[in-house]
Amino acid sequence: MASLGNSIKNFEGAAKGISPTVDAMAAQKKYGEEMSLAAAQMESLNSLYKVQMESASRQATINEESVENANKLKEQMQSLASNLSSLNMVFYFSIVFNIIYSYRFTINFSVKRSCIILHYCSSILL
Repeated sequence: MASLGNSIKNFEGAAKGISPTVDAMAAQKKYGEEMSLAAAQMESLNSLYKVQMESASRQATINEESVENANKLKEQMQSLASNLSSLNMVFYFSIVFNIIYSYRFTINFSVKRSCIILHYCSSILL
């Protein structure tokens, strides 16, 4: 019986000695699970970062195109303003020409009429 008691005590000592090893293995398993979770979260963050970078790149391209379009619009507006100014000048000179031509015709007609009247009057007097 004494040997059985010694065997139980030895077994108890061995069990106490294995307990830290089992605890270490459990802790290592938990550490491994947490590392796997952290790796998955890092992968998710990297994916989000990649999407944000692509979005920022597209936005930069759109901004550059907007600036180019704004410059083209500015050039076209300047051209339009110049063309309108030229058209206004043509219209203005057209009106002035018509006024001068009408006035010249009126003067011509008046002079001819005056000459006819003078000729008629002079023929009566003579």
